[in-house]
Amino acid sequence: MTTPFPLAPMCPLIRGITFSLLLLPLLLGGIAVNINLPILAIVALLLIALYGVIWLGCRPSGFRLTPKAFIIIFPLWRRRIPLSDIADISQIDARQFQRQFGWAVRIGVGGLWGCFGWLWSFRKGWIELYISQLSEFILIKRYASNAILITPNHCKQFISMLKKSGCH
Repeated sequence: MTTPFPLAPMCPLIRGITFSLLLLPLLLGGIAVNINLPILAIVALLLIALYGVIWLGCRPSGFRLTPKAFIIIFPLWRRRIPLSDIADISQIDARQFQRQFGWAVRIGVGGLWGCFGWLWSFRKGWIELYISQLSEFILIKRYASNAILITPNHCKQFISMLKKSGCH
């Protein structure tokens, strides 16, 4: 049996940034046509291609729990993490994250549909990141690899089901 958990809806800030970024290629394309500047049109097309790569390969559509694995679902691929690799799971907010991890630098996609990629925390090192909200997160600590920060819809149910499957 598998249980799906979609990525949580975007918070207002990420939704606003996403909307602004989606307008950027249209704005650049419009300017390129009005002033006859082909290089600007090329930049607009490259942005559209980049947005497609982010949507299909970097942004998870959701998460799935099976009896043996936690799966991150992307439109073009799946990432399987054995439940035996999960040391601890907890729900934290932005302040708790700051206290635990300190200042962090994001590497990857930020603002377009969420934040996806990695964070470098000066206190704890690398953290994988798949979030669409900036307030409540689920922190998955692993035995053999980096921690993962996610924002599935229905966080409490996700944590409950993961703990029932034997994770701490």
